[in-house]
Amino acid sequence: ADRAYNPDGTLVSRRQPGAVLDDSDEVARRCVRMATEGEIVAVDGTVIPVDADSICVHGDSPGAVDMAKAVRAALDSGDIDMYWEYTGTGWSVILQREISEAPADTQELYQAVADADLEESQVVWLDAAEANNTYALATLSSRAEELGVTTISEFAELASSNPEAATLCGATEWLTRDDGYPGLA
Repeated sequence: ADRAYNPDGTLVSRRQPGAVLDDSDEVARRCVRMATEGEIVAVDGTVIPVDADSICVHGDSPGAVDMAKAVRAALDSGDIDMYWEYTGTGWSVILQREISEAPADTQELYQAVADADLEESQVVWLDAAEANNTYALATLSSRAEELGVTTISEFAELASSNPEAATLCGATEWLTRDDGYPGLA
C-alpha cells in the first residue's frame, strides 16, 4: 500500500517519481482498501482486484509505521483475519515498547512479543517464520580500520561523538524508525 502500482499490477519502479508514497494518510487508506475491499488502484486509476488470501504487506517508506498501525487496526476490528508482522515492529510500534528494552535474542524477542500481545490484546502470534529480516552495516575493511569501527556499538559511538564521520546510506524506513538509525545515534 505504500508503493504505486502499474495497471498490470506490478510495482512502479523506485526510480520513477511517485513510486514510493510518503503521505501516511494515503498509505493507511490504501491499506484498508486492500484489506477490506480487496483492491488496489494503479497510478492511472485502474482498479486491480487483489486476492485477499495472498496479501503480503511490507513497507519501506516513512508511511510504513502508519501502515503497520492501519493493518493492526484492521485485525483488531475484525476486518482482516491475519497479517504478517515483524517482531521488531510488534515490539516498538504495536506494543509501544522502548527499543533499548527489546531482547537481543531473536527467539526471546519473538516470545516476549507473542506473550505480551496475547495478554494485552488477545492476539495470537503463530510460529515464527524461518526468514530473518536482520539489519547489518557493511563497509570496506580499510574504512572500518580508518574509523576504528568493527561493531555496531562502535559505529553508534562514532555517530554520537562524530556524526560527520559516521556517514551511511540506508532505506528511508531504517533511517527514520526508532529501531533503525535513530536508535544508534
